[in-house]
Amino acid sequence: MSALGLILIVAALGCAVSRFTGMPLVPLYLIGGWLLGASGIHGTEEIATEALQLGVAVLVFLAGAELNPQRLRSGTRRILILTLLPMAATAGAVFLWARFHEVATPAAIDIACALAGSSTIVALRQLRRLSQTLEPFGRLVTAIQIVQDFLLIGVLVVLHAFPGGWNAVPSIIGGTLLLLGAAQILQSTIIPWVVATLRPGEETLLMLMLAMLFSLVGASSFFGLPLVVGAFAAGISISRFPTSGLLRVQIAALGDFFTALFFVVLGYFADIPDISQWPLAVGLIAIIVIGRPLITAILARRCGLTARPAIECGLLTGQAGEIGLVIALAALGAGHIEAETFGLVALVTAISMMPTPFLATERVTSWILHTLPIRRRTKAHLRTRGHVIMLGFGAAGRWVLKELSDAGHTVVVVDDDPAIISQLEEMNVRCVLGCGSEKHVLDAAGAHHAKAILCSMRRVTDAESVLRLVHGIPILARVFEASDAERVRTLGGIPVMNSLASAQRFINWLDSGTDSSHKENPAPTTVT
Repeated sequence: MSALGLILIVAALGCAVSRFTGMPLVPLYLIGGWLLGASGIHGTEEIATEALQLGVAVLVFLAGAELNPQRLRSGTRRILILTLLPMAATAGAVFLWARFHEVATPAAIDIACALAGSSTIVALRQLRRLSQTLEPFGRLVTAIQIVQDFLLIGVLVVLHAFPGGWNAVPSIIGGTLLLLGAAQILQSTIIPWVVATLRPGEETLLMLMLAMLFSLVGASSFFGLPLVVGAFAAGISISRFPTSGLLRVQIAALGDFFTALFFVVLGYFADIPDISQWPLAVGLIAIIVIGRPLITAILARRCGLTARPAIECGLLTGQAGEIGLVIALAALGAGHIEAETFGLVALVTAISMMPTPFLATERVTSWILHTLPIRRRTKAHLRTRGHVIMLGFGAAGRWVLKELSDAGHTVVVVDDDPAIISQLEEMNVRCVLGCGSEKHVLDAAGAHHAKAILCSMRRVTDAESVLRLVHGIPILARVFEASDAERVRTLGGIPVMNSLASAQRFINWLDSGTDSSHKENPAPTTVT
């Protein structure tokens, strides 16, 4: 048990460093594991091996639990383009760079497969940290991770089948499809019935979840599949709302423990690459951290996204992923790569994860937006006066639009989601595709000639940008916190704490005479 204690002490130190520096936990766990392995302390191998196997199962289970396949129902073509092309480009570049450094072709292929995907854990945690999960690009990134992880699980299945020859492939593929089908039945039918009918408590639900996890892992073993297939299927089976919401707290606690255990032990087993391999590692890191985000952003623009969400999508995918480490681990176990090559993959993965919390931010996105040529002017220029502008359609947008239109107001909608703009254009609603906080988009929407502006963009900084760019026009800004309301009020805007409750208040205020009320400069009111 002293070995397990050492592993957990290293994990705790990693948590402390992460809290102090803001760095992601995964690379810190790997570094701590490397240091533990380099310390020369013996007697940890047996417990570390068992912890690694358990950690792999739970880690892949957690990745599956974050990914609800129902999110693939819309925009499938765009999702496939933004998943397959960046993965193929990254894998191709990694393979060529490895071959340039005289890595054997089989090992180069394994490295390319391991580094082709991005991290589900890092990307989704960053989205949650910035409260961007429900934004259009946040939903798109989540969908990309779903397709990507399915593909990487397929790579794991192929690696597992390879030693048995081609004769083993049909049975392994059949077993995989059977498990995924069972996960779909559990997700759509059995688990909702259990939750709705039996109404189990939190502890009972957690025990049922763990029982399902290890049952499907056991089924994987029965079919001769890698255990991660069963773990991933178990995660998918609980990813659907409301089950995922009910289990969110329990999953988070379970995930924190086993994520720490897995990555510390992984770092313990990984050999630190020789100094001669560092040029290879630096090139691989550059491909992942710089090349893949650039390709993803350009493709996102081609798929109709505006510049800001395209850049954000790219930055969130600029790291190697945890399932890639599992692929490298499987390749090591099958004898396809050496321990030093596995250490190289672990090193590249750890370093590539470190910048994401600092790069995938609004400040960096804004800098890129105003510096690089990925930015493109909108072609729409509406010649409208005395209209109401809705910046961001949002969940309540359709209801607010109907109320405004029924009251006789001309409405122009600005949104950065191409799907929403297409739907509104079919309804003959005047629209501008773009980010409502940008000057050229506001000019295109005729902001300086509007009667009023209703800003329902998620970030308060976007509302602040509008307030700095447009003057002399009443601007109502939706906010979620009292501190944000004060920021809007300071800049002369009217903060609205609840967009649903404020729609009628806004219409009444507008009908009462915006020009006179604005000239009198009344004290901004907060609708709650």
